[in-house]
Amino acid sequence: MHEQQRQINQQVDALASNIITLGGVPLSSPLEHINYSYIDHEEEGIFAVRAMLDHNLHHEKMLEKRLAINLETALALKATSTQYVVAEAQHSTIARQ
Repeated sequence: MHEQQRQINQQVDALASNIITLGGVPLSSPLEHINYSYIDHEEEGIFAVRAMLDHNLHHEKMLEKRLAINLETALALKATSTQYVVAEAQHSTIARQ
């Protein structure tokens, strides 16, 4: 049991290290997560479906841009795991064609 916990801790540390290398910021409090978030959450209440869809579309576009920036950074840093995921995605796309 202790060996499994040690291995998990090593994997978590390695993942955290990769996230920080790629520009991630370690946070511990919910307030800090809110401060660093680039997506604003909808207020509580009832909204028209159109307003909700517009809000969602706006944030999907923001996520797409952010993902492209992060992917570019990871590839520039030669992040092995990112290179693997991109290669798998490319292979999957080619296989579907």
